[in-house]
Amino acid sequence: MALVREQIKGKPSVIQYHWGGGTPTYFTPEQLRWLHETVQHYFTILPDAERAVEIDPRTTSRAHIDLLAELDFNRLSMGVQDFTPAVQEAIHRHQDEALTRTLYEYCRARDLASINFDLIYGLPRQTPESFDRNLASVLLLRPDRVALYSYAHVPWVKGHQKKIDTEELPGTEAKFELFARAVRAFKASGYRQIGMDHFALPDDELSQALDHRRLHRNFMGYTAQRTPNMIGLGISAIG
Repeated sequence: MALVREQIKGKPSVIQYHWGGGTPTYFTPEQLRWLHETVQHYFTILPDAERAVEIDPRTTSRAHIDLLAELDFNRLSMGVQDFTPAVQEAIHRHQDEALTRTLYEYCRARDLASINFDLIYGLPRQTPESFDRNLASVLLLRPDRVALYSYAHVPWVKGHQKKIDTEELPGTEAKFELFARAVRAFKASGYRQIGMDHFALPDDELSQALDHRRLHRNFMGYTAQRTPNMIGLGISAIG
């Protein structure tokens, strides 16, 4: 941050503030508070800024959520991928559905303005029937937004994918069927499709931006904000 600030005149104003690149809540609440205070030292986060964070329910405590609420984070993206135990076993990501639901309900109780779920289709052992059950669980919770990503098998980039049995991956037609089922399910439940891979409730900012032709896209996906500069901090940051 200090090196970046040396190259910029004045103290930059931030309208979009995003913690991501994986799972920030692997850090303790105390470490995250320090990080936020350090960012504020070098940048001015505007009062009406979009403050977003990615969280993994497996590593996120109520203390984390309390801190995020205190720091006025207003957009939370929750990694889900798939609730089906067989799929989780195949991808070596064990995330209890009840744990996710409990954390989600606590986030709602803390009045975090917008909650997004990240889902992935095309994972090993996904079937139309299991995926329908997965979608039903998500729709029961009714997050404000859903990002539906296509699984990309790139073990030469993501080493942990070497453990995945490629024989268990759905074929092209089966994968498209999963996507089509998701589109039908979300639309039937009142969500609007934003671009190719996002869904939002009608009163969500993304839906309103679509209506008023103010929709933009950056590395975080679709957004209602358009910013002239994007500063990435960290090894995997995009700027």
